[in-house]
Amino acid sequence: MTRSSSSGMIIARQNKNLVSRDFVLLSGRNRSTNGIAWLNIWNDIGTISANILDIDTLFSTAKTFIGDGALLSVGQISLTCEQQITDRTLAITLSQINNVVNDFVRTYDLHEQAAFVYQGDLDPDTHLLGQPAECVFAGFIDTNPISTGSVGDSGNIVINLRSHTTELTRTNTL
Repeated sequence: MTRSSSSGMIIARQNKNLVSRDFVLLSGRNRSTNGIAWLNIWNDIGTISANILDIDTLFSTAKTFIGDGALLSVGQISLTCEQQITDRTLAITLSQINNVVNDFVRTYDLHEQAAFVYQGDLDPDTHLLGQPAECVFAGFIDTNPISTGSVGDSGNIVINLRSHTTELTRTNTL
């Protein structure tokens, strides 16, 4: 069984000029105030205001996403629905030399904070999405080790996410 998309997204994907882009929302807890802050990044150049379908309300919401190499890669996301409960994990690789990313991961506590991955189809000429981006992964940040590469090596931040399904697999102490 394949994952379903909205009819508008199916129609938009018939336009061969559109290119797929990932939009990632990561939350972090301020260590001093316990307030929640968000890092919104995408895998293209520049800053963009893009509409996403909020997974709680299913309404289109505009968010601002930072590009410029902040998001290096998103792991493989399954495009099929499974017939059983599966605890999914996903690795997201961020640039350590992007100042916004570097400040966010060092300033905020990311462990067990919310994370969402959206995919949308962008028209490269107009920088507009064919339809609001759809959520393809919802979960929590599990780990975020910061590896400092030696001279000549790359230094990446790999953030490992766990799906919300994890909560369904926990055992009850009773």
